[in-house]
Amino acid sequence: MSTELRIELVPPHHPLPWRLLLMADPSRTAIKKYIDRSLLYLAFEYDMPIGALALLPQDETQAEIVNLAVDPDRQGQGVGQALIRTAIADARTRGIREIHVATGNSSLEALALYQKTGFRLARIEPDYFPAQYPEPIYEHGIWCRDRVWLVNHIDEPDQPIKPTGSGRISPVSDNPGF
Repeated sequence: MSTELRIELVPPHHPLPWRLLLMADPSRTAIKKYIDRSLLYLAFEYDMPIGALALLPQDETQAEIVNLAVDPDRQGQGVGQALIRTAIADARTRGIREIHVATGNSSLEALALYQKTGFRLARIEPDYFPAQYPEPIYEHGIWCRDRVWLVNHIDEPDQPIKPTGSGRISPVSDNPGF
């Protein structure tokens, strides 16, 4: 049975969904530094929060996704995409034109998610994570060394429609013998 996903912008001083926020950022101290200045979007199934996105305005036209987490049982089901698309739509109404996000080079699911929602690779900070964390981080057997920044210029047209069918490319030619 399918349930309806509800996404809400949480008012200031609302109780924080620490379980979710700590999935994306393991430091309560770090979260406390940005959460009060962020727009916090929560995804609910029934009345249970299953996803969170914190968008931190940087100036009048730029913002950064500083926290995005989805309950592990609901990952891969469109919750993260819905949170991002909701935050982008709301950011447009607030005059934001550019949203940035950073992730690790080994965070393959995050890199795919952000690109599916219109983000493009912007820059790489080599050896960022070894300088920040005493123990090496591994995901998918890949050493997480570099911080990868992505940007979404939210006024640009959406990405092209995803091809359907076999996924194979057929050559186009006027030469029937091609």
